Amino acid sequence: MIKHLKEVNSTSTYIKEHLSELDNFDIVSAEHQTNGRGRTGHDWEDTDNQNVLMSILIKESSIIESFNILSIAVGVIVRNYLANYLPPRAISLKWPNDVYMNDKKICGILLEGKLPEYVIIGIGLNINQKAFSVDNATSLSLETEYDFKIDNIRNLFFEHLTGELSKFNQNKNKYVESFNRSNYLKSREIKYFDTKRNTEQKGIALDINENGELLVNHDGEVIAVSSSEVSKIR
Repeated sequence: MIKHLKEVNSTSTYIKEHLSELDNFDIVSAEHQTNGRGRTGHDWEDTDNQNVLMSILIKESSIIESFNILSIAVGVIVRNYLANYLPPRAISLKWPNDVYMNDKKICGILLEGKLPEYVIIGIGLNINQKAFSVDNATSLSLETEYDFKIDNIRNLFFEHLTGELSKFNQNKNKYVESFNRSNYLKSREIKYFDTKRNTEQKGIALDINENGELLVNHDGEVIAVSSSEVSKIR
């Protein structure tokens, strides 16, 4: 089922408030969110009916139990969809699950839920929006110099997303390899929070491992970062 709303505080919040009415792979989308959220509590900016704003509910236990890989997989799925419109080599994936185009964010992804009962995947995909309050954001329209029919893009993306997620268990061993081929942070100096040292550290980002963790070279020691906000330094 797809439920499309003119306006909502957040599509993910809507799903949380209507869990008993919704089933596996049900989608809630909106033309505008008044309280869209990104990672670490950041707001998600959108212009009315210019972007794909949606959340999909996952109740299938075999997918939920691979939560870390699911987070990686969604980024790969979005990247593959965008490759229908953009040069594939110009699209990259910033761990844990942002999609970048020419060093600017074109899509943000947020996974939340109550394990092992359910996961909600929230996606904000910039389509026709032209102006942003931050410098590191872009849209499909800005990158292609073309205005898209948002309803068509939305429907095609939903079809692509649900189709790929329905094959998640068959393909999950391929997602890490696919992510690493488009790893935005690889070989870049980054800062991250080291939970063992309880301090912020600097290191060189490497690949992600089979558990979906980012590997970081810190003074010759390879550290696996599983839940940290990282940012590019250079």
